[in-house]
Amino acid sequence: KGQRDPFVDAFTFDVGATLRAGQSLHIGVVGQNLTHPDHSALPTTIGGGIGYGTKDFSIEADGLVDFDSWSDITWRLMAGGEYLAANKYPLRLGYRYDQGAGVHAISGGVGYVSTEMSAEIGVRRTLSTTINSTMIALSLTYHLESSALLSGRTNSVL
Repeated sequence: KGQRDPFVDAFTFDVGATLRAGQSLHIGVVGQNLTHPDHSALPTTIGGGIGYGTKDFSIEADGLVDFDSWSDITWRLMAGGEYLAANKYPLRLGYRYDQGAGVHAISGGVGYVSTEMSAEIGVRRTLSTTINSTMIALSLTYHLESSALLSGRTNSVL
């Protein structure tokens, strides 16, 4: 009495693997919540994707089957790409279709990336008459090189 019960009390696990099929081609598979807890907060999903990337360009496509989030088994398809302009400015475009919600979405992003820091912004907008939403994500990162912390230290003998 006086304690809260857990929202979900179940053991589960995930498994994933990536196959590198050449210098630039990657294929991946993943399974989540494979004990099938039959709970929408821990949906059992199986997905896979294929991606191709070089130093300045990448493109990928993913698919996911969701067994528990909706009353029927549903799927999501996603695709996206990135071009790294001048080795510092990522330009991104993406698309997603969620069968469960019946929603198409398009996304885009830009940023600045260097060895010291990065600043990126992304926007995703649904293309639906029933579910209208816009999501904006901002990422600011400072990259700290650990060896620089020790460069000022000297050993001296008194």
